[in-house]
Amino acid sequence: MNLIAQNDTKAMDRLWRFLLICMTLAALMPEYIAPVLVFVVAVMYFHKLKVEKRKPVISTVGRLCLAFVIWQFIGVIWTGNRTIGLLVAFLWALSFCAYLVTSETVNSFQRMEKIIFFISITGGIAGLIGIIEVFLMHFGGYISKSLTSMFNPFWRGLNYLVAKLATTVILPDFFVNQLPNTQFVNISLRASSTFTNPLIFAYFLIMVLPFSVYGMFHSTLKKKRLLSFICLILIIGGIASSYSRGPYLATMLAVIILMFYSRKTAYKLLGLSFGSLIMLAMVAPGVFQRFLTIGSTTDTSINLRYNIWHATIETIKEHPFLGLGTGVENMREILANQYHIYQPHAHNLFLEIFVEGGIFGFTLFAALLLYCAYRIFQLCILSNRGRALGLSFLSGFVGIMACGMLDHVLYGPKIVMYFMFFMGLAEAAFRICKAEVKTKEIAGAIDI
Repeated sequence: MNLIAQNDTKAMDRLWRFLLICMTLAALMPEYIAPVLVFVVAVMYFHKLKVEKRKPVISTVGRLCLAFVIWQFIGVIWTGNRTIGLLVAFLWALSFCAYLVTSETVNSFQRMEKIIFFISITGGIAGLIGIIEVFLMHFGGYISKSLTSMFNPFWRGLNYLVAKLATTVILPDFFVNQLPNTQFVNISLRASSTFTNPLIFAYFLIMVLPFSVYGMFHSTLKKKRLLSFICLILIIGGIASSYSRGPYLATMLAVIILMFYSRKTAYKLLGLSFGSLIMLAMVAPGVFQRFLTIGSTTDTSINLRYNIWHATIETIKEHPFLGLGTGVENMREILANQYHIYQPHAHNLFLEIFVEGGIFGFTLFAALLLYCAYRIFQLCILSNRGRALGLSFLSGFVGIMACGMLDHVLYGPKIVMYFMFFMGLAEAAFRICKAEVKTKEIAGAIDI
Protein backbone atom coordinates (compact mmCIF):
# COMPACT_ATOMS: atom_id res chain seq x y z
CA MET A 1 0.00 0.00 0.00
CA ASN A 2 2.87 2.37 0.81
CA LEU A 3 4.42 1.68 -2.60
CA ILE A 4 1.12 2.48 -4.34
CA ALA A 5 0.80 5.71 -2.38
CA GLN A 6 4.38 6.69 -3.30
CA ASN A 7 3.68 6.01 -6.98
CA ASP A 8 0.51 8.12 -6.83
CA THR A 9 2.47 10.95 -5.21
CA LYS A 10 5.20 10.74 -7.86
CA ALA A 11 2.59 10.76 -10.64
CA MET A 12 0.93 13.82 -9.10
CA ASP A 13 4.29 15.56 -8.76
CA ARG A 14 5.14 14.86 -12.42
CA LEU A 15 1.77 16.20 -13.51
CA TRP A 16 2.20 19.28 -11.34
CA ARG A 17 5.67 20.01 -12.71
CA PHE A 18 4.52 19.70 -16.29
CA LEU A 19 1.51 21.91 -15.58
CA LEU A 20 3.88 24.54 -14.16
CA ILE A 21 6.11 24.34 -17.24
CA CYS A 22 3.14 24.34 -19.61
CA MET A 23 1.35 27.36 -18.15
CA THR A 24 4.62 29.25 -17.80
CA LEU A 25 5.58 28.72 -21.43
CA ALA A 26 2.19 28.64 -23.20
CA ALA A 27 1.73 32.43 -23.18
CA LEU A 28 5.16 32.89 -24.77
CA MET A 29 4.56 30.29 -27.49
CA PRO A 30 2.66 30.79 -30.78
CA GLU A 31 -1.12 30.26 -30.72
CA TYR A 32 -0.80 26.90 -32.47
CA ILE A 33 1.84 25.56 -30.05
CA ALA A 34 0.15 26.50 -26.76
CA PRO A 35 -2.81 24.08 -27.20
CA VAL A 36 -0.35 21.23 -27.80
CA LEU A 37 1.22 21.84 -24.38
CA VAL A 38 -2.20 21.78 -22.69
CA PHE A 39 -3.15 18.65 -24.67
CA VAL A 40 -0.10 16.82 -23.30
CA VAL A 41 -1.05 17.85 -19.75
CA ALA A 42 -4.60 16.59 -20.35
CA VAL A 43 -3.34 13.22 -21.65
CA MET A 44 -1.11 12.83 -18.60
CA TYR A 45 -4.01 13.72 -16.30
CA PHE A 46 -6.51 11.26 -17.79
CA HIS A 47 -3.88 8.53 -17.91
CA LYS A 48 -3.32 9.10 -14.20
CA LEU A 49 -7.08 8.85 -13.57
CA LYS A 50 -7.22 5.60 -15.54
CA VAL A 51 -4.35 4.09 -13.55
CA GLU A 52 -5.96 5.14 -10.27
CA LYS A 53 -9.39 3.96 -11.48
CA ARG A 54 -11.19 7.09 -10.38
CA LYS A 55 -13.13 10.03 -11.80
CA PRO A 56 -12.07 13.70 -11.85
CA VAL A 57 -12.82 15.83 -8.81
CA ILE A 58 -15.34 18.37 -10.12
CA SER A 59 -16.77 21.22 -8.03
CA THR A 60 -19.86 23.31 -8.80
CA VAL A 61 -17.73 25.69 -10.86
CA GLY A 62 -16.35 22.68 -12.73
CA ARG A 63 -19.82 21.29 -13.41
CA LEU A 64 -20.94 24.64 -14.80
CA CYS A 65 -17.80 24.76 -16.96
CA LEU A 66 -18.56 21.26 -18.23
CA ALA A 67 -22.18 22.17 -19.00
CA PHE A 68 -21.03 25.18 -21.02
CA VAL A 69 -18.51 23.05 -22.92
CA ILE A 70 -21.22 20.50 -23.72
CA TRP A 71 -23.44 23.31 -25.01
CA GLN A 72 -20.61 24.39 -27.30
CA PHE A 73 -20.65 20.93 -28.89
CA ILE A 74 -24.44 20.93 -29.13
CA GLY A 75 -24.29 24.33 -30.85
CA VAL A 76 -22.20 22.77 -33.63
CA ILE A 77 -25.39 21.01 -34.86
CA TRP A 78 -26.96 24.22 -36.20
CA THR A 79 -23.93 26.46 -36.71
CA GLY A 80 -23.28 27.73 -40.22
CA ASN A 81 -19.62 26.67 -40.22
CA ARG A 82 -19.33 23.29 -38.50
CA THR A 83 -15.59 22.94 -39.03
CA ILE A 84 -14.82 26.16 -37.17
CA GLY A 85 -17.57 25.38 -34.66
CA LEU A 86 -15.98 22.03 -33.83
CA LEU A 87 -12.57 23.64 -33.44
CA VAL A 88 -14.02 26.18 -30.99
CA ALA A 89 -15.84 23.44 -29.05
CA PHE A 90 -12.66 21.34 -28.80
CA LEU A 91 -10.73 24.41 -27.65
CA TRP A 92 -13.20 24.88 -24.79
CA ALA A 93 -12.97 21.17 -23.95
CA LEU A 94 -9.17 21.33 -23.89
CA SER A 95 -9.29 24.46 -21.75
CA PHE A 96 -11.67 22.70 -19.37
CA CYS A 97 -8.98 20.04 -18.95
CA ALA A 98 -6.57 22.82 -17.93
CA TYR A 99 -9.11 23.85 -15.29
CA LEU A 100 -9.41 20.28 -13.95
CA VAL A 101 -5.67 19.66 -13.75
CA THR A 102 -5.00 23.02 -12.11
CA SER A 103 -7.75 22.74 -9.49
CA GLU A 104 -6.53 19.26 -8.49
CA THR A 105 -2.73 19.43 -8.68
CA VAL A 106 -2.23 22.88 -7.12
CA ASN A 107 -2.95 21.48 -3.66
CA SER A 108 -0.67 23.45 -1.30
CA PHE A 109 0.29 27.05 -0.58
CA GLN A 110 3.82 26.29 -1.76
CA ARG A 111 2.56 25.19 -5.17
CA MET A 112 0.08 28.05 -5.38
CA GLU A 113 2.69 30.70 -4.67
CA LYS A 114 5.20 29.03 -6.97
CA ILE A 115 2.86 28.99 -9.95
CA ILE A 116 1.74 32.56 -9.20
CA PHE A 117 5.38 33.67 -9.21
CA PHE A 118 6.24 31.86 -12.45
CA ILE A 119 3.17 33.20 -14.25
CA SER A 120 4.18 36.66 -13.04
CA ILE A 121 7.60 36.12 -14.65
CA THR A 122 5.85 35.08 -17.86
CA GLY A 123 3.81 38.28 -17.79
CA GLY A 124 6.97 40.31 -17.25
CA ILE A 125 8.70 38.68 -20.23
CA ALA A 126 5.66 39.21 -22.47
CA GLY A 127 5.44 42.83 -21.31
CA LEU A 128 9.13 43.40 -22.01
CA ILE A 129 8.75 42.04 -25.53
CA GLY A 130 5.83 44.43 -26.08
CA ILE A 131 7.88 47.39 -24.86
CA ILE A 132 10.75 46.44 -27.19
CA GLU A 133 8.31 46.15 -30.10
CA VAL A 134 7.05 49.69 -29.53
CA PHE A 135 10.61 50.97 -29.20
CA LEU A 136 11.51 49.35 -32.54
CA MET A 137 8.30 50.66 -34.06
CA HIS A 138 9.40 54.23 -33.31
CA PHE A 139 13.19 54.00 -33.60
CA GLY A 140 14.02 50.79 -35.47
CA GLY A 141 13.70 52.61 -38.79
CA TYR A 142 16.91 54.50 -38.08
CA ILE A 143 18.74 51.19 -38.49
CA SER A 144 16.49 49.36 -40.95
CA LYS A 145 12.88 49.96 -41.95
CA SER A 146 12.13 46.24 -41.59
CA LEU A 147 12.91 46.43 -37.86
CA THR A 148 9.79 48.54 -37.26
CA SER A 149 7.52 45.52 -37.78
CA MET A 150 9.75 42.45 -38.14
CA PHE A 151 9.18 41.28 -34.55
CA ASN A 152 5.61 42.49 -34.07
CA PRO A 153 4.03 40.07 -33.38
CA PHE A 154 7.08 38.30 -31.97
CA TRP A 155 6.36 35.11 -33.95
CA ARG A 156 5.54 36.99 -37.16
CA GLY A 157 8.03 35.16 -39.39
CA LEU A 158 7.14 31.73 -38.01
CA ASN A 159 3.41 32.50 -38.25
CA TYR A 160 3.80 33.34 -41.93
CA LEU A 161 5.69 30.10 -42.59
CA VAL A 162 3.20 27.94 -40.67
CA ALA A 163 0.21 29.56 -42.38
CA LYS A 164 1.76 28.96 -45.80
CA LEU A 165 2.56 25.30 -45.06
CA ALA A 166 -0.83 24.68 -43.45
CA THR A 167 -2.87 26.15 -46.31
CA THR A 168 -0.82 24.76 -49.20
CA VAL A 169 0.53 21.43 -47.91
CA ILE A 170 -0.97 20.20 -44.63
CA LEU A 171 -4.68 21.08 -44.54
CA PRO A 172 -7.20 19.77 -47.11
CA ASP A 173 -8.82 22.26 -49.49
CA PHE A 174 -12.32 21.89 -48.02
CA PHE A 175 -10.96 22.94 -44.62
CA VAL A 176 -8.94 25.87 -45.98
CA ASN A 177 -12.00 27.13 -47.88
CA GLN A 178 -13.93 27.44 -44.60
CA LEU A 179 -11.27 29.54 -42.89
CA PRO A 180 -12.14 33.26 -42.61
CA ASN A 181 -8.45 34.10 -43.16
CA THR A 182 -5.56 32.06 -44.52
CA GLN A 183 -2.96 34.39 -43.03
CA PHE A 184 -2.41 35.67 -39.51
CA VAL A 185 -3.61 39.24 -39.07
CA ASN A 186 -0.62 41.43 -38.16
CA ILE A 187 -1.26 44.76 -36.43
CA SER A 188 2.05 46.61 -36.64
CA LEU A 189 1.17 49.95 -35.04
CA ARG A 190 0.47 48.46 -31.58
CA ALA A 191 2.48 45.87 -29.68
CA SER A 192 1.19 42.28 -29.78
CA SER A 193 4.20 40.65 -28.07
CA THR A 194 3.95 36.83 -28.31
CA PHE A 195 0.23 37.04 -29.12
CA THR A 196 -1.40 37.65 -32.50
CA ASN A 197 -3.41 40.67 -31.40
CA PRO A 198 -2.58 43.64 -29.14
CA LEU A 199 -5.93 43.37 -27.34
CA ILE A 200 -5.47 39.71 -26.42
CA PHE A 201 -1.93 40.55 -25.31
CA ALA A 202 -3.35 43.23 -22.98
CA TYR A 203 -6.07 40.90 -21.64
CA PHE A 204 -3.48 38.32 -20.65
CA LEU A 205 -1.40 40.94 -18.85
CA ILE A 206 -4.45 42.20 -16.95
CA MET A 207 -5.10 38.67 -15.68
CA VAL A 208 -1.52 38.18 -14.47
CA LEU A 209 -0.90 41.71 -13.16
CA PRO A 210 -2.43 40.82 -9.74
CA PHE A 211 0.00 37.89 -9.46
CA SER A 212 2.99 40.24 -9.64
CA VAL A 213 1.38 42.52 -7.04
CA TYR A 214 0.70 39.50 -4.80
CA GLY A 215 4.34 38.43 -5.06
CA MET A 216 5.56 41.95 -4.40
CA PHE A 217 3.63 42.28 -1.13
CA HIS A 218 3.21 38.71 0.13
CA SER A 219 6.30 36.75 -0.87
CA THR A 220 8.53 35.81 2.05
CA LEU A 221 11.73 36.08 -0.01
CA LYS A 222 13.22 39.49 -0.77
CA LYS A 223 14.50 38.30 -4.17
CA LYS A 224 11.01 37.21 -5.21
CA ARG A 225 9.52 40.50 -4.04
CA LEU A 226 12.05 42.40 -6.14
CA LEU A 227 11.48 40.25 -9.23
CA SER A 228 7.70 40.58 -8.81
CA PHE A 229 8.09 44.38 -8.67
CA ILE A 230 10.17 44.37 -11.88
CA CYS A 231 7.57 42.16 -13.56
CA LEU A 232 4.79 44.52 -12.45
CA ILE A 233 6.55 47.46 -14.10
CA LEU A 234 7.07 45.45 -17.29
CA ILE A 235 3.43 44.28 -17.28
CA ILE A 236 2.19 47.87 -16.93
CA GLY A 237 4.55 48.88 -19.73
CA GLY A 238 3.25 46.02 -21.86
CA ILE A 239 -0.38 47.07 -21.34
CA ALA A 240 0.56 50.63 -22.26
CA SER A 241 2.40 49.42 -25.39
CA SER A 242 -0.74 47.67 -26.64
CA TYR A 243 -2.39 51.10 -27.14
CA SER A 244 -5.69 49.50 -26.08
CA ARG A 245 -8.09 51.86 -24.32
CA GLY A 246 -10.42 49.27 -22.79
CA PRO A 247 -7.51 47.52 -21.04
CA TYR A 248 -6.30 50.90 -19.74
CA LEU A 249 -9.59 51.35 -17.87
CA ALA A 250 -9.64 47.70 -16.79
CA THR A 251 -6.13 48.04 -15.36
CA MET A 252 -7.27 50.96 -13.23
CA LEU A 253 -10.16 48.86 -11.87
CA ALA A 254 -7.83 45.93 -11.17
CA VAL A 255 -5.37 48.14 -9.25
CA ILE A 256 -8.17 49.74 -7.21
CA ILE A 257 -9.32 46.28 -6.05
CA LEU A 258 -5.75 45.35 -5.10
CA MET A 259 -5.61 48.41 -2.85
CA PHE A 260 -7.94 46.54 -0.47
CA TYR A 261 -5.06 44.26 0.55
CA SER A 262 -4.40 46.73 3.37
CA ARG A 263 -4.10 50.46 3.99
CA LYS A 264 -0.31 50.29 3.72
CA THR A 265 -0.57 48.43 0.43
CA ALA A 266 -3.08 50.97 -0.88
CA TYR A 267 -0.67 53.85 -0.28
CA LYS A 268 2.17 52.01 -2.02
CA LEU A 269 0.03 51.08 -5.02
CA LEU A 270 -1.29 54.61 -5.23
CA GLY A 271 2.26 55.99 -5.26
CA LEU A 272 3.32 53.39 -7.83
CA SER A 273 0.33 54.26 -10.03
CA PHE A 274 1.13 57.98 -10.03
CA GLY A 275 4.78 57.20 -10.66
CA SER A 276 3.86 55.00 -13.61
CA LEU A 277 1.59 57.69 -15.05
CA ILE A 278 4.34 60.30 -14.81
CA MET A 279 6.84 57.95 -16.46
CA LEU A 280 4.41 57.12 -19.26
CA ALA A 281 3.73 60.82 -19.81
CA MET A 282 7.47 61.38 -20.22
CA VAL A 283 8.42 58.43 -22.42
CA ALA A 284 5.15 57.51 -24.15
CA PRO A 285 2.83 60.51 -24.64
CA GLY A 286 1.00 58.54 -27.35
CA VAL A 287 -0.52 56.38 -24.60
CA PHE A 288 -2.31 59.39 -23.13
CA GLN A 289 -3.41 60.63 -26.54
CA ARG A 290 -4.99 57.22 -27.11
CA PHE A 291 -6.58 57.24 -23.65
CA LEU A 292 -8.15 60.69 -24.12
CA THR A 293 -10.15 59.46 -27.13
CA ILE A 294 -12.31 57.29 -24.82
CA GLY A 295 -15.90 58.50 -25.05
CA SER A 296 -15.26 60.58 -28.15
CA THR A 297 -18.29 60.74 -30.44
CA THR A 298 -16.04 61.27 -33.46
CA ASP A 299 -13.80 58.25 -32.87
CA THR A 300 -14.42 55.72 -35.66
CA SER A 301 -13.59 52.71 -33.46
CA ILE A 302 -16.15 53.69 -30.83
CA ASN A 303 -18.87 54.50 -33.38
CA LEU A 304 -18.17 51.20 -35.12
CA ARG A 305 -18.78 49.35 -31.86
CA TYR A 306 -22.16 51.04 -31.45
CA ASN A 307 -23.15 49.84 -34.92
CA ILE A 308 -21.90 46.30 -34.21
CA TRP A 309 -23.80 46.13 -30.91
CA HIS A 310 -26.99 47.32 -32.61
CA ALA A 311 -26.61 44.65 -35.30
CA THR A 312 -25.90 41.97 -32.69
CA ILE A 313 -28.95 42.87 -30.60
CA GLU A 314 -31.15 42.72 -33.70
CA THR A 315 -29.71 39.28 -34.51
CA ILE A 316 -30.34 38.07 -30.94
CA LYS A 317 -33.99 39.11 -31.29
CA GLU A 318 -34.26 36.89 -34.37
CA HIS A 319 -32.54 33.89 -32.72
CA PRO A 320 -33.24 34.26 -28.98
CA PHE A 321 -33.39 30.66 -27.76
CA LEU A 322 -30.67 28.60 -29.46
CA GLY A 323 -28.60 31.37 -31.02
CA LEU A 324 -26.64 31.11 -34.26
CA GLY A 325 -24.51 28.18 -33.08
CA THR A 326 -20.93 27.76 -31.91
CA GLY A 327 -18.22 30.00 -33.34
CA VAL A 328 -17.95 33.64 -34.39
CA GLU A 329 -18.20 32.91 -38.10
CA ASN A 330 -22.00 33.17 -38.14
CA MET A 331 -21.98 36.68 -36.69
CA ARG A 332 -19.05 37.63 -38.89
CA GLU A 333 -21.07 36.75 -41.99
CA ILE A 334 -24.19 38.57 -40.77
CA LEU A 335 -22.18 41.71 -40.04
CA ALA A 336 -20.57 41.59 -43.47
CA ASN A 337 -23.56 40.55 -45.60
CA GLN A 338 -26.42 42.40 -43.89
CA TYR A 339 -24.73 45.42 -42.31
CA HIS A 340 -21.55 45.80 -44.43
CA ILE A 341 -19.45 45.80 -41.26
CA TYR A 342 -16.29 43.78 -41.77
CA GLN A 343 -15.50 42.80 -38.20
CA PRO A 344 -15.01 39.29 -36.76
CA HIS A 345 -17.45 39.32 -33.83
CA ALA A 346 -19.83 41.29 -31.60
CA HIS A 347 -17.06 43.19 -29.76
CA ASN A 348 -18.77 42.40 -26.46
CA LEU A 349 -18.19 39.13 -24.61
CA PHE A 350 -21.75 38.85 -23.30
CA LEU A 351 -23.45 39.76 -26.56
CA GLU A 352 -21.22 37.31 -28.43
CA ILE A 353 -22.04 34.47 -26.00
CA PHE A 354 -25.75 35.31 -26.33
CA VAL A 355 -25.76 35.51 -30.12
CA GLU A 356 -23.89 32.19 -30.41
CA GLY A 357 -25.57 30.18 -27.65
CA GLY A 358 -28.94 31.84 -27.23
CA ILE A 359 -30.61 32.22 -23.86
CA PHE A 360 -29.51 28.71 -22.82
CA GLY A 361 -25.84 29.23 -23.57
CA PHE A 362 -25.87 32.72 -22.08
CA THR A 363 -27.54 31.48 -18.87
CA LEU A 364 -24.92 28.76 -18.44
CA PHE A 365 -22.08 31.23 -18.99
CA ALA A 366 -23.61 33.84 -16.66
CA ALA A 367 -24.13 31.20 -13.96
CA LEU A 368 -20.49 30.13 -14.36
CA LEU A 369 -19.21 33.69 -13.95
CA LEU A 370 -21.51 34.46 -11.01
CA TYR A 371 -20.63 31.30 -9.13
CA CYS A 372 -16.93 31.81 -9.81
CA ALA A 373 -17.23 35.35 -8.40
CA TYR A 374 -19.13 33.97 -5.39
CA ARG A 375 -16.38 31.40 -4.79
CA ILE A 376 -13.74 34.14 -4.94
CA PHE A 377 -15.70 36.21 -2.38
CA GLN A 378 -15.87 33.11 -0.15
CA LEU A 379 -12.10 32.82 -0.47
CA CYS A 380 -11.68 36.46 0.60
CA ILE A 381 -13.42 35.86 3.93
CA LEU A 382 -11.93 32.45 4.78
CA SER A 383 -8.67 33.71 6.25
CA ASN A 384 -6.03 36.42 5.97
CA ARG A 385 -4.12 34.42 3.37
CA GLY A 386 -7.39 33.68 1.60
CA ARG A 387 -8.14 37.41 1.53
CA ALA A 388 -4.86 38.18 -0.23
CA LEU A 389 -5.35 35.41 -2.78
CA GLY A 390 -9.04 36.19 -3.22
CA LEU A 391 -8.45 39.87 -3.90
CA SER A 392 -5.77 38.93 -6.44
CA PHE A 393 -8.18 36.66 -8.31
CA LEU A 394 -11.02 39.18 -7.98
CA SER A 395 -8.79 41.87 -9.45
CA GLY A 396 -7.96 39.80 -12.54
CA PHE A 397 -11.56 38.60 -12.84
CA VAL A 398 -13.05 42.11 -12.73
CA GLY A 399 -10.36 43.37 -15.10
CA ILE A 400 -11.04 40.79 -17.79
CA MET A 401 -14.84 41.13 -17.44
CA ALA A 402 -14.52 44.91 -17.76
CA CYS A 403 -12.65 44.36 -21.02
CA GLY A 404 -15.45 42.01 -22.02
CA MET A 405 -17.87 44.93 -22.09
CA LEU A 406 -15.97 46.37 -25.05
CA ASP A 407 -14.65 43.29 -26.82
CA HIS A 408 -15.05 39.53 -27.20
CA VAL A 409 -12.18 38.76 -24.84
CA LEU A 410 -12.39 34.96 -25.15
CA TYR A 411 -11.35 34.98 -28.79
CA GLY A 412 -8.27 32.87 -29.41
CA PRO A 413 -6.70 29.69 -28.01
CA LYS A 414 -4.30 31.15 -25.46
CA ILE A 415 -6.70 33.56 -23.79
CA VAL A 416 -9.43 30.90 -23.45
CA MET A 417 -6.94 28.45 -21.93
CA TYR A 418 -5.62 31.01 -19.47
CA PHE A 419 -9.14 32.06 -18.51
CA MET A 420 -10.00 28.47 -17.55
CA PHE A 421 -6.59 28.03 -15.91
CA PHE A 422 -7.30 31.19 -13.90
CA MET A 423 -10.61 29.72 -12.66
CA GLY A 424 -8.84 26.47 -11.79
CA LEU A 425 -6.32 28.39 -9.69
CA ALA A 426 -9.12 30.22 -7.87
CA GLU A 427 -10.82 26.90 -7.13
CA ALA A 428 -7.53 25.42 -5.90
CA ALA A 429 -6.94 28.44 -3.64
CA PHE A 430 -10.38 28.02 -2.09
CA ARG A 431 -9.77 24.32 -1.37
CA ILE A 432 -6.34 25.01 0.14
CA CYS A 433 -7.54 27.82 2.40
CA LYS A 434 -10.63 25.89 3.45
CA ALA A 435 -8.46 22.89 4.40
CA GLU A 436 -6.14 25.18 6.38
CA VAL A 437 -9.04 26.72 8.31
CA LYS A 438 -10.46 23.27 9.05
CA THR A 439 -7.07 22.03 10.28
CA LYS A 440 -6.78 25.01 12.62
CA GLU A 441 -10.29 24.42 13.95
CA ILE A 442 -9.48 20.76 14.68
CA ALA A 443 -6.21 21.73 16.36
CA GLY A 444 -8.04 24.30 18.46
CA ALA A 445 -10.66 21.75 19.50
CA ILE A 446 -7.94 19.30 20.56
CA ASP A 447 -6.21 21.98 22.64
CA ILE A 448 -9.45 22.66 24.46
